[in-house]
Amino acid sequence: MPLLDARGLRGGDAPARARGRPHRHLRLRRRDRPRRAPRGHRPRLPRPPRHLDRGLRRRGRLAVQRPAPHDGAPGHGASRPQGRGGAARGHPWGEGACRARVRAVPTPAQGERALAAPRDARGTRRGEEVMRRSGVLMAITSLPSAWGVGTMGAAAREFVDFLAAAGQTVWQILPIGPTGFGDSPYQVFSTYAGNPYLIDLDDLAEEGLLERSEYEGRPWGDDPLSVDYGALFRGRLEVLGRAVSRLRETRGAELASFCARESAWLEDYALFMAIKDACQGAPWGAWPEPLRRRDEEALAAARHDLAERIDYWQGVQCLFFRQWDRLREHAARSGVLLMGDIPIYVAPDSADVWANPGQFQLDERLVPTEVAGCPPDGFAAGGQLWGNPLYDWERMAGDGYAWWVERVSYQLRLYDILRIDHFRGFDSYYAIPFGAPDAREGRWREGPGAALFERLRETCGTERLVAEDLGYLTDSVARLREETGLPGMRVLEFAFDSVDGSGSVYLPHAYPRNCVAYVGTHDNDTALGWLAGACPEDAERARDYLGLNEREGEGWGMMRGIWSSVADTAIVQMQDVLCLGGETRMNVPSTVGTNWKWRAPAHYATPELVRRLRRQAELFDRVPTVGNR
Repeated sequence: MPLLDARGLRGGDAPARARGRPHRHLRLRRRDRPRRAPRGHRPRLPRPPRHLDRGLRRRGRLAVQRPAPHDGAPGHGASRPQGRGGAARGHPWGEGACRARVRAVPTPAQGERALAAPRDARGTRRGEEVMRRSGVLMAITSLPSAWGVGTMGAAAREFVDFLAAAGQTVWQILPIGPTGFGDSPYQVFSTYAGNPYLIDLDDLAEEGLLERSEYEGRPWGDDPLSVDYGALFRGRLEVLGRAVSRLRETRGAELASFCARESAWLEDYALFMAIKDACQGAPWGAWPEPLRRRDEEALAAARHDLAERIDYWQGVQCLFFRQWDRLREHAARSGVLLMGDIPIYVAPDSADVWANPGQFQLDERLVPTEVAGCPPDGFAAGGQLWGNPLYDWERMAGDGYAWWVERVSYQLRLYDILRIDHFRGFDSYYAIPFGAPDAREGRWREGPGAALFERLRETCGTERLVAEDLGYLTDSVARLREETGLPGMRVLEFAFDSVDGSGSVYLPHAYPRNCVAYVGTHDNDTALGWLAGACPEDAERARDYLGLNEREGEGWGMMRGIWSSVADTAIVQMQDVLCLGGETRMNVPSTVGTNWKWRAPAHYATPELVRRLRRQAELFDRVPTVGNR
């Protein structure tokens, strides 16, 4: 493919403007601007759960009626025709996330995971009025738990109840795949499998798959506000092995049905993990040559010799998705949409690369020729060297991007909304020679562009996708996002950053409606952490622009900045809701050892916090009506 210049531009392109009004590609034309939702006759949400309801009722805040249930189980109902151009003219994220199936993806059979409704990324169907929404970004691992890490059990269901009571409609989570070295949810062993650490032990005990004595008293970590991944690695998989044994004994038919239904990815993943165990955790690039190259005789021998371990890993995945289904159903009943996150790249040590080497830029030794990263900038003099293998886009185009269609279709079975990480990499991507010490030697190459998204629109739909269009952007990236119709992202902390001078498009008065607004994402500091760590001039400008004050709290003032904007959806980090500082930051890019560890305190969901968060949603017209939940 043709090379791009050092800024990632094609001939004649210019960087997106840094000052003044938003770029014309980021503004909706008048005919595309939806009318404001009419006021009046707005039924309130269902009554909050009893433990949250009690404190609100004492203050006279509750006078609600429970709406009639949805007419149909999650994932069933009549499908809706797709409009030309996908989500470009629709308005997303709404009602029930559970009525119609996605075109070209079959309705699940009984016991299979239900599909979410084909609404676009702002939550409404075509022809419906746009509903302003708000939500919270909270990793499942960050939920409180007595067993070392947040899970998909009671604490997750209680968090859904908290969101519903507080008038929030979206729970954004981080990727839920099985993590490896560095514990990053963006570097996982499979883009399809679930993280065993997220399986709730108490729920397994309630089902008779574990005895409490088998996990109580184990060393799961000393700090209830931080995940000890080493303790989890040493103890969790052994405990889950006991549950898998009982699952096989008591629910063998259910396990067999799951394995048959998910065989397209599960067989390779379970074999990959079993071989990895036999090789003491070594990456697949260090395995014996026949296994590296997937020699049929070597694979057959491995399936025979490692049958017990293969069964184990399949059973763990069955346990995971049984609990995931329960959480999704609870969220759907509560009117809370689950927003997932799909990294653009997959980990080099993953079943995805091992089982599909032809989809990536690998040489005859199965070693990457170039790897992913970001060029040097004001934040990183050497750039960012991610190390992920790059896609062979020409080969993928030859079979209609079948690998991507399968991947995105699967993720849309799991989530109501799906954030596509590093969207600019689909326009042009930064390629760094394999083995380079940093990203300085990289160069820009042209990506698949609109062709990939057109294929996704034709097969699985793009209405529920969100583009993470942050970082160094060009006119061509803006045109691609506009052409796909996907909502982009706006990060308030970027608005006041004087380092790169591109902050004006991130000021709330410049937001388009078709976007998702954040104070900061998981890769950014908390609001209070940012104010404390930013250069004094930047922090002072934020205080002046937003009218921050001690009475309201500066962190809540920054959240008010995005809630009051015209952005259809505004999402805040849970750390900001709890007024926490930079010590609770989830991730500092290009660092390892201290990331992905933060956990919420056990009793965060006070009636006072519910009342305050709901009041803000009401003030800025972000509490959904029953018909648009």
